[in-house]
Amino acid sequence: MGIGRQWAGSGLYADFCSEGELQENGAYLGTAFTARDLMQIVDAVTDDGLLKYWGFSYGTALGSTVAAMFPDRVDKMILDGVMNPHQYFNSYDTELWADSDKVFSSFFQQCLKTPEQCALASRNQTAEQLEESIYQLLDDLKREPIVYEHSIIDHSYMKTYIRFALYGPSSYPSLAAAFNFILNGNVTGFKELADARVGSLLAAGMAGDDAAFAIPCADKKTGKHALDEIMPDINTLSQTSKLLGEVGNAIAMTCTQWKFDAKERYEGNFESKTKNPIMVIGNTYDSATPLRSAQNISASFEGSVLLEHGGWGHATLAHGSSCTSSIIRDYWTNGTLPAVGTKCEPDYPPFESGSLEDVLVNIGFLDKK
Repeated sequence: MGIGRQWAGSGLYADFCSEGELQENGAYLGTAFTARDLMQIVDAVTDDGLLKYWGFSYGTALGSTVAAMFPDRVDKMILDGVMNPHQYFNSYDTELWADSDKVFSSFFQQCLKTPEQCALASRNQTAEQLEESIYQLLDDLKREPIVYEHSIIDHSYMKTYIRFALYGPSSYPSLAAAFNFILNGNVTGFKELADARVGSLLAAGMAGDDAAFAIPCADKKTGKHALDEIMPDINTLSQTSKLLGEVGNAIAMTCTQWKFDAKERYEGNFESKTKNPIMVIGNTYDSATPLRSAQNISASFEGSVLLEHGGWGHATLAHGSSCTSSIIRDYWTNGTLPAVGTKCEPDYPPFESGSLEDVLVNIGFLDKK
C-alpha cells in the first residue's frame, strides 16, 4: 500500500474512533490507568498489598509502568519479551523490529540443521538462497498478487502470516511447508496451512484488535502531527527491518492522527529502585521484542537482573528450556535472581519445538497428566 493511502486510511480510522464509543472513554484507556486498576486488584486480593506479576510483550510496558509508579509495592516481577517503554510512551516503536531480520535468517539456518522437520530442506539450497527466494516472492506479490478461488494472496497477507508464524517455533515446520508449497506452485497446499494460522489470529482478534491502536495511541506523546514530520520514523522502521519494519507504519500513522490523549500518562524515566528486584528476560531470537529492549529496561531498574533465554519465538513460553524454567521457579519461590550474564539454552532445536503444555509443566504451572 502506498504511504499516502496508508496515511489517509489511518486518519479515517482515527476519525471514526473519535466519533464512536471512544468519544466518552477514549482518554481513559491509557496504561497508567491500568496500572492503578492493577494495584486496586492487589489491595482487594492480597494481605500484604504487594504485587506479584509476570508480564509478556505489551504486559512488560504495563509492568514497567506499575513498577515505576509503585516501586515500593513490587514483591516479585518478571518482564518477559520486553517492549522498550521509553519508546512506547514518547516515540514510535522502531526498536520492536530490531531482531526481526536476524530471526528470519535463523529460521532458514535452523531448517537445514533439522532437515527432517523442514520441507524447505528438500530444495537442496543454502539458507541464504532459501531466504532470498522468499524475499523475491514477497516482491513478486507486490506487483502480481495471486488470485485463488475467492481470495487474494498479496504482499500484506504473506507478511501477516510470516509475522505471527515467527512468534513460536512450533509454527516453523508449518511455515516451511507453506513456503515450499507456494514455491512449487501448489497454492492449495499453501492456503490450507496459511489460512489455518491467519484465520485463527483474525478470529482471536490478534491481527485486527482496536485495542492495539487505542491503548498505545492514547499513551504516546511524540509532538508530531503531520506525515512529513514522521517520515524519518517511517524510514527508520524500514531500515530497522527489511522483513517487518513496515508493520510499524500503521501504529505510527494512526497514533500521529489520534484524537485522544490519555488523561494520565507516566512521564518518568523508569529509573527507580523497586522494593524487591525485578527479573527481566529476553529471547536471543525474538522477532517481536528484541533482546536490546530487555537490556534497556534492566539497566533502568536498580537491582534488576537480565536473563538471556537463548530460544526462538516471542518470550520464553514459546521455546522450552529447563534452565530458564528452573530460574523462574527459584525466583517465584524465594526471590533468587540468576547471576549477571546468565544465558539459558533451549532444550531442543526450534524445528523440534515442544508444545505450550510441555512448557507450562516445566515451569510448574500445570501438573503432568
